[in-house]
Amino acid sequence: MITKPRPASSGARLNILLTGGRAPAALELARQFADAGHRVFVAESAPYHLCRVSRAVVHSFRVPMPSHEPEAYVDALRTLILTYRIDVLLPTCEEIMYISKGLDRLQDVCRVFAEPIEVLNRLHNKHKFIQLVEELGLPAPATQLLTSGEELQQLVSAWRDESFTFSPGKIVLKPVYSRFAAHVIILDAADDPALMDKKLAGLVPGLSTAYPWVAQQFIDGRQICTYSVSHSGTVTAHAAYQTSYKAGLGASIYFEPIEHPGIRHWVQAFAGQLQFNGQLAFDFIETNEGVLCPIECNPRTTSGVHLFGPGQGLVTALLEPATAAAMPAEPLPATRTMLAMAMLSFGLWSDRSLRGWKRWHRDFRQARDVIYRRHDSRPFWEQLRTFGETRRISKQRGVSLLAATTYDIEWNGDYDRS
Repeated sequence: MITKPRPASSGARLNILLTGGRAPAALELARQFADAGHRVFVAESAPYHLCRVSRAVVHSFRVPMPSHEPEAYVDALRTLILTYRIDVLLPTCEEIMYISKGLDRLQDVCRVFAEPIEVLNRLHNKHKFIQLVEELGLPAPATQLLTSGEELQQLVSAWRDESFTFSPGKIVLKPVYSRFAAHVIILDAADDPALMDKKLAGLVPGLSTAYPWVAQQFIDGRQICTYSVSHSGTVTAHAAYQTSYKAGLGASIYFEPIEHPGIRHWVQAFAGQLQFNGQLAFDFIETNEGVLCPIECNPRTTSGVHLFGPGQGLVTALLEPATAAAMPAEPLPATRTMLAMAMLSFGLWSDRSLRGWKRWHRDFRQARDVIYRRHDSRPFWEQLRTFGETRRISKQRGVSLLAATTYDIEWNGDYDRS
């Protein structure tokens, strides 16, 4: 028998199914939902993950890999929803794209916190997103789609001759579908031609309509990330933070909120024009002149959730939009959170000067680890097991450690690179 989802109301105890239990952000949500009195279940394709051993989770289920068995994955979620009378399905990682594609088979049995695939793909796709920003009349970096080696060579030749629309200096190249800035190539006009050709050598043969890249104007300025929750275009939670420490080029590992009214207004305007339902995260570059240029969008949970402490309104923002709309949740200014293990392995060596190490020591002491909790410590130690599994996958598939963390949930359009 199909049961209709119960409406979320103040004080109601809900059964919540999270996907993407490997992510620290999913663990954050699980704990906050549990602290608020809800029952949390997790569906994950990875054998080991943070939420699997958390006291905040009633039960963790192993499900098929979304990127390899998308139909079976959606079927498994539907079965769990019906069996455990799930009220809300909330995806946290890139598996949201597969859930969105199977939305018709899920939203009749519970509330699914995701837009249809046509909407999400337009945000996740780095070229379509910039097109959308331009259609809305907002500033965006000059961006060109590349679908062949010939197009890339023509672009580089025109750029070298200064006959291209991009300003001289630098060009950023990246796949239309990518994450963690793992494949980003930056071309500098000051590069020796031989060095530039070396950077492009491995890219040219792989470019195609099935595996497109974008060339984007390099914008100089400070990078600001955001995380927001939106219901029918109304933002009910919002956080902005700078990327002071990263793992590689793109993954933030230290989170400190900043107050930025301009970005808050930009996000509200964007969500309002789309009448968006779900979670939205943006990467901006703010120029020295104060112009905000969105670089890309992640229409899902991101590390920005770590800026909201327990009881600071995030649960209400997600589940009770009518209540949260009057006073959207924002992080406290003094909040400092981090991925402690990543700070030890990546952040410590980001600046090897004495001044840099002193800054790192100060920041490390001020921040709370987002994984460790005294009364829920097992996820902290689970990190070691997940790292071992990630390293095994990395060696088996010949990919980086970061790529290995998402190989089974990546969404690359309808093109499967596995």
